[in-house]
This record gives sequence, structure tokens and C-alpha cells, in this order.
Amino acid sequence: MEDLEKKLLEEHWIGPNELIKAKEDKETIKKSIFASLLRLGYISDIELFMFFGELSSIPFVTIQDYVIDKDILRFLPEEFCRDNLVIPLFKVDSTLFIAMANPFDTEIINSIGNITGLEVNPLIASPKDILKFLDDNFGFPSNFFNIEKFIFPLSKLNNFPHHRESGRIPLNLPLEFKVIDDRVRLVSQQNIPATTFDISCNGKALGIKTFIFIPPTVQLLLNFSLNIGVVQAKGEVAYSRMEKGGRFNMGVKFLDIDDTVISYLLDLAEENGGYK
Repeated sequence: MEDLEKKLLEEHWIGPNELIKAKEDKETIKKSIFASLLRLGYISDIELFMFFGELSSIPFVTIQDYVIDKDILRFLPEEFCRDNLVIPLFKVDSTLFIAMANPFDTEIINSIGNITGLEVNPLIASPKDILKFLDDNFGFPSNFFNIEKFIFPLSKLNNFPHHRESGRIPLNLPLEFKVIDDRVRLVSQQNIPATTFDISCNGKALGIKTFIFIPPTVQLLLNFSLNIGVVQAKGEVAYSRMEKGGRFNMGVKFLDIDDTVISYLLDLAEENGGYK
């Protein structure tokens, strides 16, 4: 717990005086330090769950960013979603991505797998966002939410592994992208701003920083404004990992790009960076 408190301070989620007062409040209400931080208004529920997502490397998602098909919602009964604070967001191949208040509850995850017959990939979402979506789509129920129930065991906040191709060259370029995959639909139809942070040595993949979670295997249309002109390339998400501040590092494999563009990007990276 002390390590988490230190991390809250080091990353400026809260201040030292706020932590002292939250500790005093914790002794009074006999609940967790996080419940006190929320109760005193020192951190919002979205910031808290974003913090948990950063610690665990489980992506934090904002439900309002996505268009959720009715067919996807039918995978789980409304009552089950309310009881467990979960929402199915999208299905990619045989994997169902689920927004959850407690993505470490293996019993819930196993239940979802048994109900749907699909693999389950948990994502972190604010409980209030989940409830608001359920209320907006199914009507408001006569019950109330107790956040203490969904503050998951801190021992489970371990980093999840991810794979990246070895041999990268730093590359810092602005770009925009759009999802061109019917399996994941976003509310906004505008291009999403992003920045590259590296390129693979063979030029077949990019590392991209952005603000929204896109699951693996989903296809993107990338737009670069380069000195050689405006260039488009088709790519596929290889991984998406949450970083500090709710941003995502995303690996994208090129599916369709001109070889001259790859050569240009590699030359640009080597001129301004170097191998890492």
C-alpha cells in the first residue's frame, strides 16, 4: 500500500497534504485509502481507475468513445451487466472485449466466457461510466452503486506482458489514423491524432502514441504529412498498452505501404535518432 501511495505522489495524482488527510479519513470510515480519496474529492473515479490501469497495463477505456452495436450488447443480459458492472464493447474474431469496473475478477471473466462461448479480454472502465451507459440504454434501476465493492485486490496489479519486435529506431512524427474495421466503431468519424515514437529496423512496423484504446488485429488507415507529400498506409494493430496519463503506446504492422515510403521513414529515423 505504501508503494501505491508513493506512486500517487510521485506522479502527481494527489498532493502530500491530501494524502495525510485521506489517511486520517481512512481511519474514521474504516475503508480503503482510495475510498477516502474519492470521498474527499482529491481524485475522481475516472482518475482512480486510470491509475489502476496504468499500474496493471490493462487499458482504461472511455465507453463514450465507442459505438456499441446492439448485437454486441445481446451477448450479456442487462441484469448480469448491472450486477457485475460490465459492458461488452466489441468482438474481434473470437475475442469479446469487456469494459469492467473490476477486470481482475476471474469469476466474472469465466462466467462471461461460459455465457458467450468466447475468449474474454478485460478492459478497465469507470463504474459511473458503465452505469450511465446502462441507464441510457436500458433505463434507470432502483439501486445504488457501492464503489468499495469494486476496489479490487491490490496484489493483482501486476503488469501484463506484451510482445514487440526487437530492433527499433526512434522516430518522432505526427500522423493521423482512422479505424477501417467494422468490428470496432468509434463515435467520432474524424481522424485521430497520434505521434510515432519508433519504427522497426525492417520498416514493417511503427510504434504510435495515441489517446484511445484500439484492440489488436483491428485495421487502420494511417495518414502522414511528409516532405515527399501526403502519404497513406494501411496497418494492423499488433498491441495496445496503456501508459501514464491515460495514453496508449500502440504497435502497428504495415499491411499496405509503398517501399519508397518505408525507405524514407527509415532514412529519416536514422538521421534524427539511432538504434535502441
